[in-house]
Amino acid sequence: MGDCFNTEAKKRHNYFLSQMTKKNAEVKKNHRIILIGTGESGKSTFVKQMKLLSNRNQTFDDQYKMKFKPELQRNLIQALGAMLEFMDLQKQDFRNSTSALKKYKSKIYNIKAEIDINPDCITQYAESKDLNERNTFYQMCKDVWSDDNVKEIYKRSNEYHIIDCAQYVLDKIDEIREPDYKPSEFDVLQCRTKTLGIHTEIINYNNVTFELVDVGGQREQR
Repeated sequence: MGDCFNTEAKKRHNYFLSQMTKKNAEVKKNHRIILIGTGESGKSTFVKQMKLLSNRNQTFDDQYKMKFKPELQRNLIQALGAMLEFMDLQKQDFRNSTSALKKYKSKIYNIKAEIDINPDCITQYAESKDLNERNTFYQMCKDVWSDDNVKEIYKRSNEYHIIDCAQYVLDKIDEIREPDYKPSEFDVLQCRTKTLGIHTEIINYNNVTFELVDVGGQREQR
């Protein structure tokens, strides 16, 4: 009877040992990289670059790229809002100070305040079913960016905080405004994405699995 118990105990021991060995082997195959840093330090861009490199054709699928369309639309307002705020601080007006541009400035401030609270509300303007409202949104962005004094303020971007991709997205207004616009791989890499909370991306590169953990860069999230 003693031998019987010893045999069963040995079987259980060998079973659990094999499971632990298997689990340890799986863990060794997976590499977890935790990305921690201040906002706009490039963590999310690194994740996107790694995801792009890990794809066989080095492309993003359409579904993934379309996720960044609202981000690019928000970037338009974030960029213009930052420049207009600095212009106010410098007590500088538009070169062509028309009533329309002054109205646009107020509108941009209002939209920026809205998306700071609820980022998804950008679609109410940039993707409005009302074609006139949609066109007004993009024309507003284009007219403000076309003002010479706004361009001069952008040249002083080292004096205030503005997203890195400001000029890139503003120069693409006519492309972004098209109803059938689909972001390119470069658009996805260039756009500014604010990470809220913790996001995990699993990628496989050269048969090695990486778990990229992107932690929000705002002080209260670190």
